[in-house]
Amino acid sequence: MDNAGLISKYKSSSNGRSFLIRTDLNDSISVVLSEDGNTSVVHTSSSNKDCGIRKNGEWTMITVVYNGTHINYYRNGQRCDRDLTSVKKLFNSTTPLELGSGNGIDFDGKVEDLTIYNKDLGIGQIKKIYDQHPRGNNLGTGVSVLAYHQIIDPADAKDKVNLSSFEEQIDYL
Repeated sequence: MDNAGLISKYKSSSNGRSFLIRTDLNDSISVVLSEDGNTSVVHTSSSNKDCGIRKNGEWTMITVVYNGTHINYYRNGQRCDRDLTSVKKLFNSTTPLELGSGNGIDFDGKVEDLTIYNKDLGIGQIKKIYDQHPRGNNLGTGVSVLAYHQIIDPADAKDKVNLSSFEEQIDYL
C-alpha cells in the first residue's frame, strides 16, 4: 500500500507533526519530518535503490537514521540511499507514537520489532543488528575467545602463564 505508515508521531493538525516513516509504492521509503509541528519536509529514497518492502510476506528490516543533517535509508542491514535534509531538529509533538500506521493510513503487514535509538548508528552497527537478528543472517552474538599459548611453571616469557595465574584467571571468568 502506498504511503502506509510504519511508525509515526504525526497528525495533519496544528502542532501535530513530528515524523512519519512510511512505505512508498515504488519500492521506496518516505520520511516526513517537521521542525515546527505545522510544516513538513518529505524525503523519499530513490526507487531504483530498492530501499523499500519489495515482497509482501517476506521479512524485511527497514532502518532509517536521521541525524539532523542527513537521512540514511537501510534495507536488510545495507545502506541503500541517503538524503540531505534542512530539518535540523524534530518537533516534540504530543501526538502519540503509532506503530504500523501513520496519518490515518495503516500498514497492511506486521511490524514485529521496533527499536528507537537516541544516537546516530553507523553502517557497521546496523549491519551487526541485522546479522544477529534471527530473521536476518542469524549469526548470533559474538563469542569472546581467550587463548593461552602455554601454561607452565615457571612462566619465563610474555606468551606463557604459570598455573596459579591461570587458575586465578579462570576463577575470575
